[in-house]
Amino acid sequence: MKFICFLACFFTLAFANCEDDDTCFCPDIRSEHYREYGGHWQSEEPDDRLTSSEGPGCIRNLTCMLSFDTYFSSGFQWSNIPVPADSAGSLWVHAQKPGSTPPGSFADLQELFGIICEDLKWKITKFPYGYVYMQKDTFEHVHVDASKIVGKSYKVELKTFYCDGELHDIEYFKNLGK
Repeated sequence: MKFICFLACFFTLAFANCEDDDTCFCPDIRSEHYREYGGHWQSEEPDDRLTSSEGPGCIRNLTCMLSFDTYFSSGFQWSNIPVPADSAGSLWVHAQKPGSTPPGSFADLQELFGIICEDLKWKITKFPYGYVYMQKDTFEHVHVDASKIVGKSYKVELKTFYCDGELHDIEYFKNLGK
């Protein structure tokens, strides 16, 4: 009888489908979503501004300089954030608060923005500086401060992101913060 129990346990364990904890089913975040020559200002030399490495599972280290030109681009249709009545549809999640000058420090974007793999897509779950959207009639940018979304479990699907640590027009960003 012990032998039969042993065989049953052995075959159950030997042929069970085990999930590999080191497998991430989301696409490669850098090659699918990162745009080197992008950002708002089309910088000429943004290379080497993002360093990345892969960890176990869906852990990624995406280290980038914090500035207003380091941002994620998406749209309300790919988020659970309520769409403002005056929105043109796009939204941006920046790595610095509008109106502040660039600190020049670096941070891990996955940790700072709570980037997770969910339903085979990369999603942002933290908004430390809020988000920005464009008004449909005036095309002006509106900043929604992080204090207005604290405690809400919003998620935004990541479409593209930029790592551009230079601020080219400080007055533009200072005015956006007002």
